[in-house]
Amino acid sequence: MALAQDGPEADVVLVDGGGAPDDWSELGASPTGSRVVVIATSDAPGGAVAAARAGAWAWLDRRCGADDLVRVLRGVVRGGAFFPCDVQGEILESLRADAAGGRDAGPLARLTARESEVLDALGEGLGNREIAEYLDMSYNTVRTHINEVFRKLGVHTRVDAVRTLRGAG
Repeated sequence: MALAQDGPEADVVLVDGGGAPDDWSELGASPTGSRVVVIATSDAPGGAVAAARAGAWAWLDRRCGADDLVRVLRGVVRGGAFFPCDVQGEILESLRADAAGGRDAGPLARLTARESEVLDALGEGLGNREIAEYLDMSYNTVRTHINEVFRKLGVHTRVDAVRTLRGAG
């Protein structure tokens, strides 16, 4: 994802979310004063959470109609924000967890709320199957979240991930 900064400043910058980007940090590179609206191909809450953390003002499904797009863009120009109802809870939960757990800075800030829950379960010493049962998700989904946690924290083992978790608290 690249944001062009040539030409006059824009009120709103549309960004192609492309599903689930690895790094939303480029949202901060939008032209000064511009508000970022992400047009996403995926309705996965994790992407919306990451985009919100990075400063996006809105998250829209690519299949939205022209009327909805115009309404959201006008609202964002006026200072409003838009995230679909089905991801707002995840965003709020993530922000609350960040505030409560001191995860507003450092590598833990990059984790989605669900990845944070998986990391917390790792910290409790649970295995993958136990995490799957505890968090009511499939074994393969747990493995995917653990791999994402490792990647985002820059670690290679469960011990290192838990060490990062405990070091941040």
